This record gives sequence, structure tokens and C-alpha cells, in this order.
Amino acid sequence: MLLLRLSTTVLLTATCLLLTADFSRAWSGHKVVTCDDANVYRLTCNTGVINVRSALYGRVNSETCSEGRSPQQLANTSCFQQDTLEAVKKQCDGRKVCVLDMTVIGAFDPCPGISKYLDTNYTCVPPAHMTACEHSLIHLRCMGERSIFVENANYGRQAETICVDERPYPEIENTRCISETTTQILADRCNGKNTCGIEVNNTVFGDPCPETYKYLTVSYRCQYRTVACEDSEASMKCGKGHIIYVYSANYGRSDQTTCASGRPESEIQDVRCSKFSSKVAESCDGKNSCVFSASSAVFGDPCVGTYKYLTVDYLCHGSS
Repeated sequence: MLLLRLSTTVLLTATCLLLTADFSRAWSGHKVVTCDDANVYRLTCNTGVINVRSALYGRVNSETCSEGRSPQQLANTSCFQQDTLEAVKKQCDGRKVCVLDMTVIGAFDPCPGISKYLDTNYTCVPPAHMTACEHSLIHLRCMGERSIFVENANYGRQAETICVDERPYPEIENTRCISETTTQILADRCNGKNTCGIEVNNTVFGDPCPETYKYLTVSYRCQYRTVACEDSEASMKCGKGHIIYVYSANYGRSDQTTCASGRPESEIQDVRCSKFSSKVAESCDGKNSCVFSASSAVFGDPCVGTYKYLTVDYLCHGSS
């Protein structure tokens, strides 16, 4: 698995950066290409949060980031690093700004001697936002058959103007109070549910800054999910006047219960089997309904001998 860390610098020296708004869909889309001699890589959403659709590190043509390179450095156009999409999504999805260290992205070299680049397509999607003061109760809700997916959350304080009523200044002056565990705690409690109530206090989230009056901020989305067992078909459908927008698609196995009926234990033991793919989004986005095959012939086989399934998370957005 490719390990990424956030760079503390935002300087974009020596960066070959191309931005294009090339989506004619519900939300703005962007393409960012960063050459491998750059220091950092940056994705930004002025409105909404980042949702990475595809990411490739390597070289698949001889034109991109070719200036100043020798023919030998451009010769291999079938070079790509495995797991780049999963790694970039893990670091950037749900954030407004994502800055990554290019030396870490390129720590594993898929084709030595070849000049490489990181090519990413992402969209800026508006999640639901909620804020609740310490010692209160917050309710996340999704209507109909949709379920909660927590994008990002923080229990702490990052502003002097939120949850300040009648509080003495020493309790609100610390605006650098961040808890890195908040998102995971909320996700574990709320993801997949239709409604979710959480008490906003130190007992639930821990105390990232004693003597500071804290609050909880949450960004989440209400999504549909469809699951199709291996060698069957995943069906997606939106109501009249709405179109599909695929958030994520994963082919593999992450538990021992889904699509397990009648299967021998040896075929459901590997729960660390996953393959992110943009193929479902490429085929289904913008349509009112879509059927997609869940098979290794389509996605490749991330874990031979394991019985797999396709999980697709998607939204239905008004097409008008």
C-alpha cells in the first residue's frame, strides 16, 4: 500500500500544473497534472469538498510533462503505480484543500529511468454541514433509503465566533484545537445509518484541549449504496429528473458476511481485498439508471481464490 503524508508547505515550485473544468455535470470537475520533479501536489475546492474520481502515477503517453525530457525518459507509456487512486482518495476526499509531498507519492518507482507524473481528476461536491456546541446533542439524518457517510469532522475549536454565548474569553481563545480522531469516531457510529444521534462531549470524543469550550463540526453526505456479488450485476436507479453520480466503487471483500451464503470459509476469509475503480463512474454518471457487471473480467482480480463483491456508493442529483 502506498503511504502518503500531508506536506506542511504550500509552495508549488517546479510544478507542472494544469487545471481544466471539463465536467458538464452537476458539480464542477477538475484535472490536475503534477510532474515528478515538483515539490508538492495540491487539490483545492473553493466550494464544497474534494472527491477524487481517478488518479494515476506513472506515464501513459509521451506528451504529458515532456518538456526538457530525453526520448529515453518518455519511452515507456505503459507505466503506472498500483493503488494510487486508493491512496490519494484516502488523503484528500472530504477536504477543501489537500497538499501532498510528491517525494512520498513517488517513493515507489513503477518504472525506473522514466519521467513520471501524477494525473488526478476530482470534483468539488457540496456535503451537508452541521455544528453543535459542547454538552449538546447532534442528529445526522438522511431521507428515504439513503444512508449517512461522514466526510470530515472535528471536535475542538477553530474560531472565536462559534459557540461563544456567555463564555469567558480564556475558554474560546484557543482556535488551534483539532482532534484527528473525530472523523473516525463519528464514522464508526453513524455510517450506513438513516439517522444518528451523538452526544457532544469529552466522554465520546476525548478532550483535545482542556479548559477550552469546544464544538463539533460535521460534513456528511446522504448516499445510496448498491452491492452485487461476483458474477452478478449492480443496479442503480434515480427518480424522474435525477441522474446518477458515483462517489466510489470498490471490488473485493471487506467483511465475512456480505455475499457469503453457501460459500466455503476459505473463500470469505480475506477481508483486506479491495480494488478501487473509476470504471463504474465512467459508465454510469449522468444516467438515470445503470446496470454494471461485478466480475474480475471487468475489474481484474485483487485476491485470487476469494469470492468478491462490488460496492457502489452514489448520489441522485437533479438534472435540471
